[in-house]
Amino acid sequence: MEAEEGVLWLSWNLAARAWVRAPGLPPSASLSLPRDGLAQHADFATVRLRAGSRHFEKAPRRRPDRPFEPPPWSFAIDGERLVLYAPSGSPLPDPLTFSVALDQGESVDGEWTLASGNVVGVGWPLWPGLTAELRCDVPPSSVLRVLVKSARVPGGNEPGVFRVLWDGEPLFEQVTGAGDETGTWVEVALPARGGKGVRLGMVQEGARGMAAAFDPTLGPREPAGPLRRPLGSRPDVVLFVADTFRADNLSAYGGEGRTPYLDRFVERSLRFRDARSTATWTLPALASLFSASYPTQHGAVGPQRALAEGFRTLAEQLRAFGYRTVGVTDSFFASRRYGLAQGFSWFREIPTDAWSFEKTLDEADRAIERDDGRPLFLFVHTYRTHKPYRVGEAEERGAFDELVARVESEAGGSRPTAALSRAYRAHASGFAELYAEGVRDLDRRLGAWLSRQEERGLFREGLCILTSDHGESFDEHGDMFHRLPPWEEQIRVPLILHGGRVEAREAFGNASLIDVPRTIAQYCGVPEPPDWGGRALLSEGAGEIAFAFRMGPDAGRYSELGVVEGRRKIFLMLDTEDPGQSELRFAFDLASDPEEENDLAGKDWARTRREDLLPTLMKLARRRFEPGEVTLGAREQAGLEELGYAGDENP
Repeated sequence: MEAEEGVLWLSWNLAARAWVRAPGLPPSASLSLPRDGLAQHADFATVRLRAGSRHFEKAPRRRPDRPFEPPPWSFAIDGERLVLYAPSGSPLPDPLTFSVALDQGESVDGEWTLASGNVVGVGWPLWPGLTAELRCDVPPSSVLRVLVKSARVPGGNEPGVFRVLWDGEPLFEQVTGAGDETGTWVEVALPARGGKGVRLGMVQEGARGMAAAFDPTLGPREPAGPLRRPLGSRPDVVLFVADTFRADNLSAYGGEGRTPYLDRFVERSLRFRDARSTATWTLPALASLFSASYPTQHGAVGPQRALAEGFRTLAEQLRAFGYRTVGVTDSFFASRRYGLAQGFSWFREIPTDAWSFEKTLDEADRAIERDDGRPLFLFVHTYRTHKPYRVGEAEERGAFDELVARVESEAGGSRPTAALSRAYRAHASGFAELYAEGVRDLDRRLGAWLSRQEERGLFREGLCILTSDHGESFDEHGDMFHRLPPWEEQIRVPLILHGGRVEAREAFGNASLIDVPRTIAQYCGVPEPPDWGGRALLSEGAGEIAFAFRMGPDAGRYSELGVVEGRRKIFLMLDTEDPGQSELRFAFDLASDPEEENDLAGKDWARTRREDLLPTLMKLARRRFEPGEVTLGAREQAGLEELGYAGDENP
């Protein structure tokens, strides 16, 4: 490891025999990228390759509109492999030195943000034996509170010792967890006298790799918890997203009693009877939830696209006004990778191979308990009812895998064909029952968790919002699962607001996920950015109209759009480049036809409504920021397949 101009570089000497020659054109050799140990902190966008004093250039990006002709001896990263475009027959230099920049984080809105394992947030990088120091004023009787996370490295994760220094002198030390993905919560009583211009230092020793000191905060000895906050202070907020949770799982939305625990919670809450997502799958819906913009406006609509940094997210706005912003998610799309960790002081992603709803709730509990006196914004996301459907407390997926194997056997394979679609539809009831088993388990566990938070007093002045990002289809309209056209079973979601300051009742009107940011900001007394869409539901009520999109990586300029106004609904094929050419596909009267079976597209009202919408469609089609780019390696592709996002199949 070496430092150059403030950048730490991690290097490997690669022997010529380690490279694998590839046949075909362009001629190349490759090997697997290092990913363990300190490499987990490496920014693989910043790399270099050299042989002694000879430096190799990076190859240009592949473009679909022209042949790929990399210069000889250029190199590139292709998924999980390092590729050197070495001419055929030419011996490889021995050794080659490959170097990557260690990810120490970056400055975002004046705060240092970094990642450690599956956690990202505001904090300080701590390299072994190197002191991170800040000069600051310390009020009398203060406590330093910080979450310290050690690195996970191969060959064992020995515990580290975290030390706090006061003007260069040791003040406190504590053994921290060995490779703990959550981290160790540390509270340090500072000298009661306080001080001006104190050099406050932190250092981690013993453990290998980069540790992280997340969200270090100076506060009073006894922080004011939910029941002790000063009169007029900002309220705590919990935003809970149960992924793939249909509205009609709940009795208040027409369900059949499979959620008795949540039903009791909903009865004591404000419930928006006609709430809809903005999209029929996770990423664009969550991006709308945090950016208060529609999928066509934010562009995070495919596995290679992320929410742009230019958006002012809900978490960023709340943090700017004094909130402790914490996220606990089941990862993948609900992740830093897709731009959804923007504004969070601490954001924990539970990887797909470690899913456990109990673990997610335990992490959320710990986040609440780490109170430092600031009001809390807690975002919790779970894939508990998403494919692969898991049954029982142990979340066993064996029954789901067996049913999938049976479907594929009947269809003659797993490739997306008409036969496979027919086989899935033939077993729709079996998949629906496995899904329902997950719903029952979520109901029991989440109901108990919400009861604990009520006993804690979190919602006495605070606000809890319970919702979903989209629904799930079981052959209602000839398709299975989601990322489908915006039928009601795809886009209708629960939207529950609960708190001591919220009247319990049923509310009507067409509410949307895009309304959530303004609703929370207004409840918290935080200014609403002028470019946010949506409405503040508690003061304005739900609107007359809601928009929901089916968008994906293959959508191009066209998107299927569902528009619900009052109790009438039309489907359009939205042309984002020329909205005036958008085609009317279907129309339904939901009051008399909630199952969307009787197409009324030939009616005058449907054609008139399409014409009246043209000015609005022009605004919806206008991209506000270009989405970020996401590169997926082999592990990420495997994660997509685990969620059911493989190729052009519906997940």
